[in-house]
Amino acid sequence: MLLHSKNLLYRISVYVTIDPEYGFVNTIRIFKKCGAEKLKSDSITLTIHAEFSGSYEQLSKFLDCIAEIRGSCGAELRALLKLADSSKLIKCGFVRGPRQLFGKNIFYRGIQEGFLVIEPTKKEQLYVARLYHVKRLLPPLQPSMYMVYGILSEVTIKVKDYMEVLARELNSLQKCIELQANVKLSSTTT
Repeated sequence: MLLHSKNLLYRISVYVTIDPEYGFVNTIRIFKKCGAEKLKSDSITLTIHAEFSGSYEQLSKFLDCIAEIRGSCGAELRALLKLADSSKLIKCGFVRGPRQLFGKNIFYRGIQEGFLVIEPTKKEQLYVARLYHVKRLLPPLQPSMYMVYGILSEVTIKVKDYMEVLARELNSLQKCIELQANVKLSSTTT
């Protein structure tokens, strides 16, 4: 599919404050049934933090699975991708954000829904892509620029929409990288 499955992994972190009438134990069961990888809970504050990762299809199923839970939520969607080097991002229309201004290396591209921001991680050739839903990308970059907040049933719908946008943009990036590789390959053979 997109950036070949071995080179792309979607990840969602969900922070939920549960409606007391819905039931804390019931909610934990649902998260476990839905396949939460990491699950931290606090029965006093009725909060749960869960992590999920997988393909686009797997995370869509997860979001459908937890949509029935009642409570408020904050969710972070990101994609981990492998790239040989960051110069490919610049050739595909991304702008390198000034490190002095943003405090870290970032590459961004404006899209209709906001900004696609790609940052290198500490691991070599591993990058994190996030969709920042803001009109202007101004430092300092805050989690509120890419997190989705609201009632859980509504958040799952928004996250699925953002995941679709992220997949579309990463697919476009993959096509651009493949085109560069084909052009480079054809120029060396002639």
